[in-house]
Amino acid sequence: MTDFVRTKVDENLRPKRPKFRLSGAVGWLLFPGIDAVLGPTQRADGSFPLQVRRLANEITIFRGVLMHLMAALFAWAAICRQTVFMVIILTVVAVLFLLDGLDGEVARYTKAQSQWGARWDPIFDKLAGISLMFWWLVLIYHFDRGQFAVSLWLVIVRAFFDLILAVIAEMEDRRDLKPKAGPWGKIKATFDDFSMLAGYAGIIIYSSGGSGHDAISTGQWLLLAACTFAPLSIWEHLRSLWRRRRTA
Repeated sequence: MTDFVRTKVDENLRPKRPKFRLSGAVGWLLFPGIDAVLGPTQRADGSFPLQVRRLANEITIFRGVLMHLMAALFAWAAICRQTVFMVIILTVVAVLFLLDGLDGEVARYTKAQSQWGARWDPIFDKLAGISLMFWWLVLIYHFDRGQFAVSLWLVIVRAFFDLILAVIAEMEDRRDLKPKAGPWGKIKATFDDFSMLAGYAGIIIYSSGGSGHDAISTGQWLLLAACTFAPLSIWEHLRSLWRRRRTA
């Protein structure tokens, strides 16, 4: 049935797998799975049903809500010292980090890129990051108060840079310029993700009766690296905004 539906679509209208680029490696890797699931829904004229075109925005919302839920459940499991449950939750969070670009790739595949997605996807990501850092600070205060002050200051600095990036994104949106993360922004986001994974791993070690001091310190250093790359990301956005403004 699937093959029959797909043969009715002109080959030129079918989405093509993007060329491999390091900055777009996630999309290149996800394409076969997306094509296998959504390819059969493509109509003969190359379009997709409305329900399928809404999928990208639904993934954005679902991933954001699930990230908040996982952070809160992890905190509960840590207080109750449910080590296995914490490992499962952290694994889910790691998978959600890896699938960060899934909604964008689905939107591109179904030709459903929208202003809503471009505006709200980074907002959902930032809110999820705030939730993860909030519960991380709560748990550090509970298990290792000696690490709390440094962690708090790093989180404040990171939040400050994120606020600046959010203001720049709003400026781009008002000028109908699509916000686009450059290499420095992607490096910063990678350090952000790994800092939370290392920090939460430290909480797991503490909760299981060991010393998670080194793991939390590693998370702090990774978060410091993210804060170091944040000004470069800000400069990247400002330069792009200035160039596109001059050519507009």
